[in-house]
This record gives sequence, C-alpha cells and structure tokens, in this order.
Amino acid sequence: MRTAPWSAALLACAAALAACTASGAADGTVGLSATVEPPAATTEDDADAASTATPEAAEASTTAAPSVSPSEAAASSEPRPANAEVLDVTARRLDGGTMDVAQLAGGDVVLWMWAPWCPQCNREAPHVADVLAAHGDDVTLVGVAGHDSDDAHRAFVAEHGLEDMVTLVDDDGSLWARYGIDYQPAWVFIDEDGGTQVVAGGLYEDLDARVRALVDG
Repeated sequence: MRTAPWSAALLACAAALAACTASGAADGTVGLSATVEPPAATTEDDADAASTATPEAAEASTTAAPSVSPSEAAASSEPRPANAEVLDVTARRLDGGTMDVAQLAGGDVVLWMWAPWCPQCNREAPHVADVLAAHGDDVTLVGVAGHDSDDAHRAFVAEHGLEDMVTLVDDDGSLWARYGIDYQPAWVFIDEDGGTQVVAGGLYEDLDARVRALVDG
C-alpha cells in the first residue's frame, strides 16, 4: 500500500511531537502549563485582621490596677496615737464652732476645768497664764468652762489674759463627768502615752512644776 506524500509528512510531525513530550517528562519540566502558587494574602482587609487583637485581649492590655497615693498608704498604716482614746470627745469652742479634742492626740495635754465666778479659779488664773507663756510650745493647755454664760466666760478669759488658750464650753457637764469631775477647779494631765492624772482643787504655784514634770516625763 502506498502512502501519500502528505501522509508521510503528517506521520513525521506526530513522531517528533511525541519525542518532545517524552523528553519534557524525563527532565521534570511541565512547560507552559506549570502551576504557580499564589502569593500570600496582602489585601488591606487581611492586614487589618492580622493586626487586630481580640476584644478580651485589648481590654486586658488597657486595664490597670487601681493606684494608691503614697499619702493614702501612709495614712492607712499609721498607728493611732496612744492617748487618742482618752481625748476622744467633742465639745463646743467658746470662740465658735466645735472641736474634736482627739486632734490633740500624740502630745501632752492639760485640761483645766473652771467657772468664772469661782474664787479659786480666779486665784490660779494668773499662774495658768504664766504656764501658757512658758510651756505653750511643749504642752497643749485647754480650758473647759462651765456653769455660766458665754459672756461671763469671755470676760474671765479677757480679764486674765488667756486669749491664747483653747477654751471649750461644757454646756451639759458631760465633759467634766467623763473625767470624774463634779466641781471646779480641777485638772486633768494626759501624757502622750495615754497616762491620765486627775487633780481636784487649785494648783496655784504648783502648776508650773506639774506641767514641767509632764513635759519631761
């Protein structure tokens, strides 16, 4: 059987193509049909998603523990002065307002119970003024007036030059009673450790020595 010239050419081309394909398969190449892996996601949405933390994580990162100022920490750790309980009373001031006597805690305090019409109180008042001038920086002297009007109390203070002394008014006798005192004059010596000594009656010249003993003790 004779083969037409064009048929022979076709067969030759087919044989050449088959040889080319076999050669590519042998060296591992895939020609123009090779598959290329797509690049990693670089879209704007993907970048936002990668950089955004979960709400729980964001909240944890921005929540700080409550702070305590140094002054508050110190105040909460400071012990109460030893004589605070003995002085834990509130009374009306002759010059207006009220006073929490416990604010004097931590230092030596002397309470003087007096009445403006009392002969012994008037007799020892000059000694009180002298002690106030001599030891006012070392001890707090507090007068506790009672049994009369504010005008009478003020006149007594002015007459004896006791304006620098803190003066309280015991309107109902409760402050005197707290220290077991029921008449005037009387004294209460309270040291910084809470030790208390009550003296009934006027002290006169002895007052300075007692105050110095309190301060030096």
